[in-house]
Order: sequence, then C-alpha cells, then structure tokens
Amino acid sequence: MPDGTLISDPYLRLAEVEREVGLGRSTIYRRISAGTFPAPRQLGGGCVRWTTSQIQAWKDGHATGVVTIPPPSLESSGRVAPSVRRRAG
Repeated sequence: MPDGTLISDPYLRLAEVEREVGLGRSTIYRRISAGTFPAPRQLGGGCVRWTTSQIQAWKDGHATGVVTIPPPSLESSGRVAPSVRRRAG
C-alpha cells in the first residue's frame, strides 16, 4: 500500500487456498455447498477471495475435528460464490 500500512487479514486466491488446505477446486466448492468449508468473499466482477483468517480457522478446526465455519465479516457483500454446477446425465 502506498502509505506503508499493512493489510491485517490478506485475501487469498483459489490457488493459494488449494495449496493451504490440500484440496482441489471441485472439492472446495462442493464443501462450500455442503456448508463444511468457508465461502469466499465476492469482491465484484467475478473476483472471489478468502481471508487468511477464514482459512486458518477452518484448518485449526479441521485438525481438531471440530470444524466451525466463521461467519462473513461485516464488510462482506453477503454474496457467496456460485455452487458447483453438475452436468446432467
């Protein structure tokens, strides 16, 4: 940032989330639909990101066997990523 301030809870792209949690794209979106993985923030224009704290909370809960999905922050638009589309047939 130009003024030298740091972002306290940086956003992660899908590829970064995949690396952090060891799951693939389809599995992540399937779990979001099932309510067992945190939904990303919709930032606009098809851009979605997860916060570092969302993913860390999921990892901490997953390691202990108690998975708690943190609620969206107040700054979130309230929209979530689309669910996984399945092919008919």
